Amino acid sequence: MFNNTHGNSVDRILLPYAREIADAEDDLPPYSWGSAVLAATYRGLCDGCSKTDGEVIFSGCPLLLQLWSYERIAVGRPIVSQEPYHDILYGDDEEGWPTMGTLWNWRQRSWAHAQVRRAYPEFVSELDMLTPADIIWEPYTSEAVARRAPLGLSPHCSANAGMWLTTAVLVYDIAVEAHCPHRVMRQFGQRQEFPVATALDRVERHNHRLSRSGMLCSAVWLTTMQPWLEQWDDADENMVEPTGPHTDSSFRAYLTWYLPRTWARLVFPDTNPQPHQASLRDGYAKHHVEALAGAFRLCNMMEADCSAYLTRVDHSSPMTQVEQREAWSRHRDHLRTVLHDFGSRVDYEESQGSSQASTSFPCPATTHEPTSQPDQGRQWNTTAGNVDTEFK
Repeated sequence: MFNNTHGNSVDRILLPYAREIADAEDDLPPYSWGSAVLAATYRGLCDGCSKTDGEVIFSGCPLLLQLWSYERIAVGRPIVSQEPYHDILYGDDEEGWPTMGTLWNWRQRSWAHAQVRRAYPEFVSELDMLTPADIIWEPYTSEAVARRAPLGLSPHCSANAGMWLTTAVLVYDIAVEAHCPHRVMRQFGQRQEFPVATALDRVERHNHRLSRSGMLCSAVWLTTMQPWLEQWDDADENMVEPTGPHTDSSFRAYLTWYLPRTWARLVFPDTNPQPHQASLRDGYAKHHVEALAGAFRLCNMMEADCSAYLTRVDHSSPMTQVEQREAWSRHRDHLRTVLHDFGSRVDYEESQGSSQASTSFPCPATTHEPTSQPDQGRQWNTTAGNVDTEFK
């Protein structure tokens, strides 16, 4: 639950808790392990996103983040059987019953056959192009639980469910992280209100940057952390107020406020959108710019070909006439596909190659009237660079 950068060593701060658990006979110490795991994982995300070292390690609980992403987003999600849990997973001890995450750990997994050369930028691009329709916002509804686990889940899954909307800060060691359910109310089936306060309204920047670097463990830390720990005395009373049930109209109003305040990308609009309900069977996001993604793939292929040709030139290895014709024909075909994916109309005369091509950028694509100024005929949509979600 608390991975670190120490390889095969454990943080010494965990040893007293391990001893306390080992010495307990019946009742385990009543610590809030869930909030501590979240705090450690949030801190790991912050550290991982702010470092430029190529060997940076994601600390906290990567498994929790991975299972959360599988449940909500079809980016890097494996394909598994969606059959209900079998009786063999249920023993006499209810605490050992399966959880929602058991689906991804126990089932045989397969993966999409698409291969990429540079995984990191490809995954970042997929995440950037997510739309609200690509997100499973409420994965733990009673209906979803019944479909996956007809006999029920481990009671750990719903323990202290009333605390999910608390505003108490999350604390692990000296890591202080804001808990902001008010930013993701749709995940709880509630209407998302706006404007939305930032996490810095809950935890100021200098407190969020607390570090043990250069400071030994001493009573100073106890005094520093005490105010944050005391918030948990009233955590069940300091809750986010209900905002009413989620509606599409209220969410559109929220997006009108949110989009100008986040990253935006220019994409070609889908002229014939097909309704799609995000589900766990999606192997990848069904975003509305699949044609654009295909065009990028072809551009990458052409870039690789050009690099190979330049290498041959640099090594004084000229291409034969046949090789040049094959190369230029391949690039011509790739560019035709790119133009087609971009919704353009290109009239090719095979006898004259592409020298007589007439190109326009109508929108929608079924329009066949070329424009004198192509840029005026091209239409663009913007999509949020990051859909504001938070795992709980």
